[in-house]
Amino acid sequence: MTNEWPKTSWALMVVITTLASWLWIIRPENMWNWIAAIICLPAILLLMTALRRAKGRGPMSAEGWRKISRSFAGGSLIIILALGAALIDFYTASAGEATEWSTRAGRIIPGGILVVIANAIPKIAVKNPRYGALLRFNAWALVLGGVGYAACWAILPLDSAREPAMAFMMTGVALVILRTAWFRFGGKTGRG
Repeated sequence: MTNEWPKTSWALMVVITTLASWLWIIRPENMWNWIAAIICLPAILLLMTALRRAKGRGPMSAEGWRKISRSFAGGSLIIILALGAALIDFYTASAGEATEWSTRAGRIIPGGILVVIANAIPKIAVKNPRYGALLRFNAWALVLGGVGYAACWAILPLDSAREPAMAFMMTGVALVILRTAWFRFGGKTGRG
């Protein structure tokens, strides 16, 4: 049994904090985006720890930490690439080299990454069919959210793409949160 958070996860949080802080300095008008990037993964870690303690569970096994660290790395990759795209967008725009498609590409990439990662979710081998159904639902919600996000940035005019793109992404994330909460705390009977 181990409770040690993998060192690579700490390194990823440092990279995310550094990139988001850099963006906060050069683009203070988007301060809440950068704050969300900084606190997202540590908040998830704290929530998971609090839920384990609330349920009276002991320390997590090494296998449990490995699974979580893989998920953490995937989430970190999404955030790092999105922050990197924002940096590229800022520096190409400030150098006068930004084109419409370079801006669009910087916005389409995170949606594509979400689709790829979400597509891998239902391929996780599980013994519980209810849990398998949960994984499939969550994967579909994230895939559709990522596709909608990327499609909005690819098709709509740049000045009006942000709100519908975020609506698609946040709808997918909200569906995952609600369905997972229902699975964990409410829907113990019937089909999951």
